[in-house]
Amino acid sequence: MAWSVPATGVAPVAADARPEASIVAETHADDDKRKFPAEIRVVSHETDDQGRLRIRVRLLINDHVAIYANPVRAPGMDHASARITVLDANRKPLRANVTYPTGDKLHAEFMGDWYLYRKSVEFDVVLAENPPLPLIVRAKIAGYNERKLYCLGVGEIETKLKPEPEISKP
Repeated sequence: MAWSVPATGVAPVAADARPEASIVAETHADDDKRKFPAEIRVVSHETDDQGRLRIRVRLLINDHVAIYANPVRAPGMDHASARITVLDANRKPLRANVTYPTGDKLHAEFMGDWYLYRKSVEFDVVLAENPPLPLIVRAKIAGYNERKLYCLGVGEIETKLKPEPEISKP
């Protein structure tokens, strides 16, 4: 499957700071897979008054790369929309409600309006319960290189939300 979107009329986006995660989290990609030009971080997590785990996730996207938003809103492109999934330590998906931001609008004459994520975007994830850590937060994303106009295909990137290490006192 190959498709691309012309970048004509797209304004450059200012560089975005990439603050470090405030909790213990690590990102990895399998060595035998091509790395997707983005990374995922857990910015914060807390348990709410109803006992549900709330996680804020940040997707950091390389320069000149656009990730298809959720929903992308282009005809026939729902399969390419970004998706965030939370897995337990056994890699079993957990029930979660994810709030996806709208993204930037791009008008393509041949397919209408597309919605894209660029630079940095945050997602709020609310799990139905409060499972024990560690957890795996996965983003399944697809996109294209806006400078060279080629499809990047689909990629999966992950980070782990680990329990914070206990500090021993003498």
